Amino acid sequence: QPKHARADFEDMLACNCNAVLIAASEDDINYWYQNLVEIIETAKDVGLKAIVNFWAFGGVFGGEPPSSFLHQNHQYRQITAASKESVPAACINRPEFREYLFDKMYQLIRDSSPDGVFLDEPHYFPLFDESEFTCVCDECQVRYSSKYDTDMPMEYSNTIIEFREDSMHEFLVECCRTVKSARNQTEVTVCIIPLDM
Repeated sequence: QPKHARADFEDMLACNCNAVLIAASEDDINYWYQNLVEIIETAKDVGLKAIVNFWAFGGVFGGEPPSSFLHQNHQYRQITAASKESVPAACINRPEFREYLFDKMYQLIRDSSPDGVFLDEPHYFPLFDESEFTCVCDECQVRYSSKYDTDMPMEYSNTIIEFREDSMHEFLVECCRTVKSARNQTEVTVCIIPLDM
């Protein structure tokens, strides 16, 4: 509720805080959009820097909230190598997920003009065994074949690590481009998870 947020923001400012991280989950954007925009604007009006965290979007960024994209689009989830099971995380190479995420990012940034965007722990679904690395969906296999001129192996290797890192880097570059195209002054911060699983 924006009216409660204002009181909290004023209290934070009085305690010498100068910024607030506002978690924006898919549900917040889908069901409470105008309240979310008003909360971001209120933080700035009070005198805090407003930084938006696209919290747990697609199960790709850090956080616990459920993803409506995953619930509605099972076919775009990451796929494990050995068992070919889908996991609760979107594939970052899928154009459908990118369009969904980038549209939401662009709209919220244009409508609320936050000072910053925090991309929290972008990640592949955690490996419990190297044989079950992700993602080996059709889109990833096509991209891998295009990059290396060979079929994607189903064994975890240095080449797979390189492909995953390059894919994540390219995805994050597109995230940053989306933010900057919506509002060039908005800063982007990325918190990276260490490679070790």
